[in-house]
Amino acid sequence: MTPTDEQTVQASVTTRRRFQFTVRGLPAPQGSKSFKGMSRAGKAILAESSKAVMPWRQDVVSAACDAIDNEPGFKPFAGPVHLIVEFYLPRPKGAPKTRRVVPDVMPDLSKLIRSTEDALKTAAVWRDDAQVVDITTRKRYATFGDEQIGHPWELPGIGAVVTVVELDHEDTWADMPLDIHAAARLPAPALPAGLSGLPSTSRASLDEWGAGSVLIPASATDSRARQLIGKLLKESAARARRLQEEGIGPSHAIAVFIEDGAIRLASPFGRPLTPLQHDVLQLAREAREADTEIVVVLAATVE
Repeated sequence: MTPTDEQTVQASVTTRRRFQFTVRGLPAPQGSKSFKGMSRAGKAILAESSKAVMPWRQDVVSAACDAIDNEPGFKPFAGPVHLIVEFYLPRPKGAPKTRRVVPDVMPDLSKLIRSTEDALKTAAVWRDDAQVVDITTRKRYATFGDEQIGHPWELPGIGAVVTVVELDHEDTWADMPLDIHAAARLPAPALPAGLSGLPSTSRASLDEWGAGSVLIPASATDSRARQLIGKLLKESAARARRLQEEGIGPSHAIAVFIEDGAIRLASPFGRPLTPLQHDVLQLAREAREADTEIVVVLAATVE
């Protein structure tokens, strides 16, 4: 049977050589030198500033060699390769415990790559560092399995996940400008399902909704906003029961304005709901029920 074009494409993807392994240890940068004096020959003596460089390189070599031993018939990559490295660094003690932050401080990402590249050559993953024609990398704080601030696929502890992918010269015909490629990875935050259909207006029209309207200002913390929403939910439930007992239908008399709500409640695709998003979603569900009086409105600030 002649394979279809789709089958042919799939075969070319699945047969591309790929080598991946995990390194456990403290990632360390290479490149910053400290002056140690002058030699007898009159040359400056320089040493790596980070004492953790050699232990990290040894960790990479050891992990790479173990992975090579587990791959029968392994041969060093001979042509161009794409290097992909995800570094996971120790999370500072003062870092927030309930939200995700990134290490926009030392060590430099480029220097982490340098130490790791040299170790991969030492381990004979490839013949020469010059074979690396594409690099995709990032540094993150290790979340140690905390699902509230981390993904299940992330390395739970400190270290790195290293992937080397074989490239063919023909692969470069699939290139695109890197800024476009990055933009595809970083889509604009959007309102989660259930919140995207909420009405929106300007804060200037708050008075039009009457004295019973409530404003959650942009300056309010998430905790304060949740307190206000929780109070409204309790009051709404109590009022709904009273109206039902009296045989009176609901009247949508109260509007809850969430200032800058379209921005504040937006999040990247796939991210779990934040506690504030969850509470607003519950409030929005209440607004759609027949026994409620609340309307949730996303308000934009007018300068």
